[in-house]
Amino acid sequence: MSLLKPHLKIHLPAIFALFFTISCATPLPDPKIPPGVSPDEIERLGDRKIETVVLLTLNDLHGAISSKEKKHRGLRWKKGGLAQLGTFVQSLRDEFGRRLIVVDAGDQWQGTLESNLFEGRSIVDLYNSIGVNIATIGNHEFDFGPIGTTTLEDGGHPRGALIRNLGDSDFPFVAANIKTKEEERLPSFPNTTENTIIEVGKLKVGFFGLTTTSTSVTTRPDFVSDLKFTDLSQTAIEQANLLRKKGADLVVAIAHVGLECPTSRGILFQPAIWKKKTPQSQCHKRSELVRELRQIPKGTLDLVVSGHSHQIIHHWVNHTPVVQSGHSGEYFNLVYLAIDQKTREPLPALTRIEGPIPVCDQYFKGTSHCDPKGLKKRMTGLDHPKLHGKTLETDPSFLEDVQSVEAEVETVKSRVIGRVARPLRHKRKAVSPLGYFLADAIRHHTNADVALINSGGIRKKVWRKGPVTYGTLYETLPFDNSISILDLSGFELKQLLQITHSGAHGLHGISGVKLSLIDLAYSAPGRDMDGNGRVDGWERNRLRQVRLENGRRVADVDRFRVALPDFLVEGGDHLGWFMKRIPSNRIRKHGGGALRKAVEDYIALRSPLNRLNQPVYSSSRPRVTLTVP
Repeated sequence: MSLLKPHLKIHLPAIFALFFTISCATPLPDPKIPPGVSPDEIERLGDRKIETVVLLTLNDLHGAISSKEKKHRGLRWKKGGLAQLGTFVQSLRDEFGRRLIVVDAGDQWQGTLESNLFEGRSIVDLYNSIGVNIATIGNHEFDFGPIGTTTLEDGGHPRGALIRNLGDSDFPFVAANIKTKEEERLPSFPNTTENTIIEVGKLKVGFFGLTTTSTSVTTRPDFVSDLKFTDLSQTAIEQANLLRKKGADLVVAIAHVGLECPTSRGILFQPAIWKKKTPQSQCHKRSELVRELRQIPKGTLDLVVSGHSHQIIHHWVNHTPVVQSGHSGEYFNLVYLAIDQKTREPLPALTRIEGPIPVCDQYFKGTSHCDPKGLKKRMTGLDHPKLHGKTLETDPSFLEDVQSVEAEVETVKSRVIGRVARPLRHKRKAVSPLGYFLADAIRHHTNADVALINSGGIRKKVWRKGPVTYGTLYETLPFDNSISILDLSGFELKQLLQITHSGAHGLHGISGVKLSLIDLAYSAPGRDMDGNGRVDGWERNRLRQVRLENGRRVADVDRFRVALPDFLVEGGDHLGWFMKRIPSNRIRKHGGGALRKAVEDYIALRSPLNRLNQPVYSSSRPRVTLTVP
């Protein structure tokens, strides 16, 4: 596929998991009856005739066109990738026909060189080819801003790439809580409505879209400054009522809104049949989606297809089934929703979730998965995956499309820019040597006294020993950020570090200072700084002490040259309140040039990185010390 073309047409005991695990090799029974429905349940239906729709759910692809090479004890296979995902989708279309609806819960485009180099057009083309049916807009759909090299200063539209990609998609988008600030209506997005109905035979499935209310601070604020993201629960109730009035038999929210439902360490993710009574872990009550669903009356929604938090979810929250399929196209879920054909009433007792189904070109022999975690015995080989009794081999047409994109970016992606002597790792809410290295690069490039980088802007978990390619750098920093420079007093610097290290957005990478913080495992005091009548997470004060590298305490009257990504200067990660208090003559937005180029130059200068005699981070000289309150 050439992009020169317009587009192509749980805390869960292991024994319990085994009890509910199904074999992907097992064909499903009567296609109108969801899998996992017991004979007693079927008998209780009596003469009632039911109709079932099947939803294949995706989320947070983040540009993951290519599969990832995996190996375990001499065995090699590939995980993820749109060629293999397309193969699974095609097989399920052959099985279920029009009763299958492929749903994506947002953040499709941003995240890899194969997508970002074309501002998401490669994903649009491949999703069209695979046959996605409906999607919503994630916060990172806004990231590309104006088309190509055009900037806002040049008069580019802040959502030019988004608008183009929406218009080129062969499937509709739904977005009910994205409004213009002036007119309080859905922006003029092509191919996008607040809600829509998809007819499956005589069955009508209503969909509406939700986008996290944190979007204004989790994408480039300049690109959404004229938009607002309205109340989720109120919008959901309104949209569900509208869809029922339009004749929808079932109502599904496609929500790029996160939640966390912890699973046991080492849990084996493999297909299982889940129903409401299946014992599962409790979802965190403070998660955004959980909070909102607790405010929605029972029966309002028949399903929530969620995204944003990159979790494996197959839970019921406030009596509503919720699914999420991890990230990067490595898993998907199947959801079976049934109605009574005569009364048109939903039958929630028959709702079943099948998943998570791993997307791999091969499974371990005798299993329905490709995940070495949780294996109880050594696997002797690999086989093509089986799904509902059908053996799957990667579809050559999907593979050709993917390989075409890969060939276009290979020269750029494979260029070696340095080497790593020992691994550099990144954790958003803990010590991050990789984050420190990136902050060092920013500081060196700008000759700043202090530098920092937002933890959420670092998208790769580890740089392993060996060559660092441009592709590795791009995966780590996929956002086209520049570096801005601030002139701050010591008091302002401490206020900045208090907010960036509140824990609301992890712990930022820092260079030039050493911090003492209250550990994230403990609560911290806070005050209502923005005057909205509550103390939000970013207003928590974990900062106990700030010292320079030489050990001197930072005084309020000191002056500092501080370098950081433009995302933060524009108000991202809840820095809007702080930045409004800094006079414009002390802000040099974009004054440090392109962030990715600064890091590339620093890699070349310092390579090999993280040598034993020159570590990026040493526990004997910590940049952050976590304390107990």
